[in-house]
Parts: sequence; structure tokens; C-alpha cells
Amino acid sequence: MQPRTRRTEMTIVFTCAFASTASRLAVALPPGTMTRVYLERVVDTQTVTPNGERTFSGFHESPALDGQVVVFYGATAGLTEVGIYLSTRGTFLLVAADLTMRPDDVVEHGRFTAFHPLFRFFEGDLAFVAEFDRLYPSSAPGRGVFLKHGTAPPGRFETIANNDLTPPGRTGVFNEFENAYLAGNFVTFDARSNYPDQIEGIYIWNGATLGLVVETGTLSPLNELPFLEFFLPQLGNNNVMFAGYVDFPPWYSHYRADASGIHPVVFEELPVSNNQGRLVGISTLYSYDGTIMAFTSSLDTGQKGVFHYDGKEVRGIVFNKSIVPEAGVIFTDFHETVATANGTTAFVALTTAGETSLFLSFGNTITRIVTVGHWLDRAAVSAVGIGPFGVSERSVAFHVDFEDGSEAIYFAFVSLCGDGVTELGEQCDNSGESPSCDSDCTLAMCGDDYTNPKSGEQCDDGNGIDGDGCQANCRFPACGDGIVDPGEQCDLGPSNSDIAPDVCREYCMLPQCGDGVVDLGEECDSGDDGGSSTCTASCLLIGTDAIPASTSWGMVVFALAIMSVAKSFGRRCWMRVT
Repeated sequence: MQPRTRRTEMTIVFTCAFASTASRLAVALPPGTMTRVYLERVVDTQTVTPNGERTFSGFHESPALDGQVVVFYGATAGLTEVGIYLSTRGTFLLVAADLTMRPDDVVEHGRFTAFHPLFRFFEGDLAFVAEFDRLYPSSAPGRGVFLKHGTAPPGRFETIANNDLTPPGRTGVFNEFENAYLAGNFVTFDARSNYPDQIEGIYIWNGATLGLVVETGTLSPLNELPFLEFFLPQLGNNNVMFAGYVDFPPWYSHYRADASGIHPVVFEELPVSNNQGRLVGISTLYSYDGTIMAFTSSLDTGQKGVFHYDGKEVRGIVFNKSIVPEAGVIFTDFHETVATANGTTAFVALTTAGETSLFLSFGNTITRIVTVGHWLDRAAVSAVGIGPFGVSERSVAFHVDFEDGSEAIYFAFVSLCGDGVTELGEQCDNSGESPSCDSDCTLAMCGDDYTNPKSGEQCDDGNGIDGDGCQANCRFPACGDGIVDPGEQCDLGPSNSDIAPDVCREYCMLPQCGDGVVDLGEECDSGDDGGSSTCTASCLLIGTDAIPASTSWGMVVFALAIMSVAKSFGRRCWMRVT
């Protein structure tokens, strides 16, 4: 069963880049390009689960993303069932649920019962923390770290560690697990053992063996105090990044562990590049893609912002004094949770307009994705949430609460319109306007409210109505277009003639005495208002009587007007006067 998927395309609310903490943000995109936001509703609380029996009742606010694959934690309505699900552009799969058999136990009491809401999906594999029931109902629930190889059924589960296993260098067993993170063939996680004294440690699994990275009691190289707690370990290139806590200010700092030891990388009083200040009040929540670490923090200057650490220095990507150009307001604060991967960072920020929005930053640009209080699909947004693993290149997976009480998971992608590559959310991309493609990367079409001169349009007001300054064929009003516009008495299009009698003239005026053509009711027409030696100024031969009233000009004018109207509707007609 596939979910009902809703797709929405819209142009960006704004795109900007920063130069300094006090400067106005300026666009910094490749020449000739603009950004477009493609939004897709992945799943909501009206979506039927893959087995087709129930609908979802809710989701955790931290979906994971790898490419265009969205992985989320969902609960079903009517029962307490929970599970981890996957969606790939229309494909909807159950990865693991609380009825799924544990990989190392095929008896009846060996099924998953609960899942930690933070998990990491990477190149088709999923690392997660789960609880499971025991063979004997009286036994305490089991816990462990698991790896799902391949998400297509049946896939293969593998146990990395559980609370029957003794940690490296310990005599007890594991009893708590948190925050499994997967990258390549490696998995890292945070766990406690029951002996001695609930020792907490960060562990790494290399595909075959389990090793210890750091444990509580180890002295921090920053201040020679023992670590008391760890948070959110993440894998990099031959290293593990983690947040460590000691019982003395600055309390939490961020460290990198590698073959050479443990190194403090982001900590209080660390200078930010370009003399922008020093870090104070660093958030413990962060995101690390192996190259870039993203986090929020305050500065000793009183500013707040979102920052990147690239292994060498810390630099700000946006600050609370950066101006939001499209609204004339500034950022005022930032939520703690950020996500970064493949050169893209997602964050949630507040502005002086009192709005909270989700933003996506890549390169030197920042794009607004969705705003709390604004309408999205069928309801107004009441809250938006992201997780540390919910970003991929120019894309983000996020959770939305609506004011009507419903929930949904969305996928957003920011395309670069004008770069010559047709991406998700674009109908075409010819590096600018072309006869077939508008500059906003939609197909050129008369009536789309966009004037594309290269497609032959002179105007496009989008309403398909003639006579309002722009014709239905996207041309300006002109004599000879077959439409009687203001200032014209008639218009038969190509049938206008300055030679044929009794038709609309080429200058869109009715035939009249003095136009040089002998029309109905005229005996002659010298084309001279003063007449000639043989033809009077009234278009009568000299010496003849007046024209009969039955063929008066009033009848001619009326008949030609009827012909012009009929011509505009594509009708062919003739005039006969007796």
C-alpha cells in the first residue's frame, strides 16, 4: 500500500547570503540562476500503513534522510504499535516494527517492542536502538543496537550489541543504549554497563569487532577533569565526534576521537573566524557529516548564530543580526537542533516579525522552506521539527504539526533554476528563457501569467480574455488580429481590405464614402472628400438622384458590424442587399 502523496511546488520566499554579522545578506548564486523549493508530503496521520489495516497516529520530529530516501518513526492509530518506515518517491516500506522478530531469536518471545527515535540511515542500511521482549515473560526487557542491511523485504538484521553482551574491558553487561550512528561499515553508539557503577562509554563497531572509544572517568584533555556523561556520538573520516560533560564550567564541550587520542574541537571561548567573537553557551545538540560539524551557540558579543566547524576553524553561517531581506526583519534566535550533510545545513530560526521558520543553507545561500502559522496544503502549521540526520544535498526531511491536530512528514528539495539541469520540481531548464521553457523553469505556455518573448509572446496576463490590453493569444491588441478592440470599428483579420468593397478596411474602420472603393449604396468613390468632375462628395454620379433610403448607410454599417462579430467567432458570412 502506498501513501497518498501530495506534492507542492513554489518559488522561494527568499534566498540570501551573509557577509558579516552586521551586513545585509546578499544573493550569492551562480550567474543566471534562481532557487525553487519543491515540497512533497511523505506521510501524514491520514495515511494508511503498508499493511493496509490502520492509519498513522503520529510521528517523531526527527526523520532521517539519505538522498531522496526518508526514514521516519511512526505510531499507528488504535494500537500501541510503533515502527521505522521508509519512503522513496512513492515507495513505502516497513523497515522494522514492534512485531518484527529480533535477528538472534526466532522464538515467539523475541520481537522488537520499542525503538529509540534517533537513528541513522546510510546507503541502504539502517542503524537503530531498540527494546525487545524476552523468551520468558517475567524477564526484564532486552535492549540493543541493531543494523538492518537493505531495506527491501526481507532484508537482514544484525545485532551489534545487546544487554546480554559484555562491553570491552568490563565484567558486567550492557544495560542501556542510545543514539546509534552508521557510516560506511562502521557503527558508533552510546551505552552504559551495569558493572561497575553504571559506567558510560562510546563504542565503535567495525563490521566484525566492538571497541571502546572513550568512557566516563577518562580525563578531558580540555581541563583534566573526568568525563561524567556523553551525548550523540557521530562518525567521521577515521574519527568519532561526541559531546562530553564534566562537572565544571564550561560543562559541555565537543571532542574528536581518532587514532592519536581525544581532542577538544569546539568549546567555550573558542574564537570564531574573521574576529566575529568567541563562543559562549554552545549547544550540546549538533550534526556532523564527517567533514563539517554544525551547531548553534552564542558569542561573547551578545549575538547568537549557526556555526560550522570544518576541522580547522569555526565560522558563522547566519547570525541574529542578519537581515532577512524580503521582509525587512532580522533573525532573533535559533532552535538548538541543526542538521548538516553534503554541504547543506538546516536550522529553525525566529525573526523580529514573530515568525518561526525552517531554513536551508548551502553554499552562501539561505532559503526559507516553511513558516509556522502559514498554510501548508490543507491546514496552518503550528510547529516544525528536524533531526540531526535529516539533511542531504540541498534537501531536508522534517516533521510538521498542524493547527487542526494532524501531523505529517515532508521532504523539501531546493533546485537551481537556470543551471541547465532539469531537477526535481522543475519542468525544464534551458539556462534561461527559450521558446519552450520560461526563466522560472516551467514550460512556456500562453496563459501562464509569464511573458516569454522567445516563445513569441508579447504579453501574458494569465486570464485568456480578449480586449483587456493583452489578447488571449498573448499578443498586444492590433488592427488585423480579428478582434474588435477599443478604437476600432471592425476587424475581420486577414479579410480586411482597402480594395474589396463592403468589407472592413485594413485600418479597422468601416467602409465609407471617400475611401476610394465603391461600396454598397455608392455610385462612385473618387477617394477625394471634395469629389471629382464625375463623382460628387456624396459618392453619387453627377446628375443622378439621391440613393434610395432602402440602401442607406445605416443598413451598411449594421451589416458590416454583424459580419465583424461573426468573424471574431470564426463564422463565415456574406452580405446581400436587395
